[in-house]
Amino acid sequence: MTDGAGDKGISLIELVVAMAIFALVAVMGLQGLSGMLHIRDRLTEMDDTTSELSRTVALLRNDLNAIVPMRFFPPGEGPDNALAQSDDGRIFALSLAGQPELSPATGGGGFHRAEWRLDQTDKTLKRRVWTTLTPVDPQVLQPALTLMSGVEEMRIRSYWSGMGWIDGPTNPVLRNLVTAEVSDEDRTGPAPENYSDFLPLAIEVTLNTVRWGDITLVETLR
Repeated sequence: MTDGAGDKGISLIELVVAMAIFALVAVMGLQGLSGMLHIRDRLTEMDDTTSELSRTVALLRNDLNAIVPMRFFPPGEGPDNALAQSDDGRIFALSLAGQPELSPATGGGGFHRAEWRLDQTDKTLKRRVWTTLTPVDPQVLQPALTLMSGVEEMRIRSYWSGMGWIDGPTNPVLRNLVTAEVSDEDRTGPAPENYSDFLPLAIEVTLNTVRWGDITLVETLR
């Protein structure tokens, strides 16, 4: 006679325990997956911000290395120094030459003007370029390129012989000496009167950022 005890299935308690174990394993697996996804998103964000910082610093350093002592003649306005900053500190402009992205084929003879602009509304740092130092038409101004977010302030200092470090890129003693009138001849190319010797010995640019704190670049110009 067969013993019926061997045909007995699992009890209700055993089933509940097994389901509880499966549920615990599933929850642990889900938490592990969520953690991995969070780490992935965090690493992606860090990579994006690091790339943004690296690109901005590299481009700014490249501009500082390409500064030339040439005045800038915006359309319908008087000449501006090779280095200039707006009164509110939001615009830093540089006369440049020798950068590969703007060749003499653009019509600027290899000289151009870069403007670094801080938009304090959304705390972004932007850069735009005039393709020549003597533009007759505002259309030669290229669209602004947003380079970096989270920038709260841009500070410029310059080092001058006999004066040391001063705020701003322009020597206050020499600032008012640029009084040449704009003429058609001025706009045809880099005439001798377009040259400016008002360059400091060194320039310092500091970006105050939300994520990275103060980022300072110092370049010697002579």
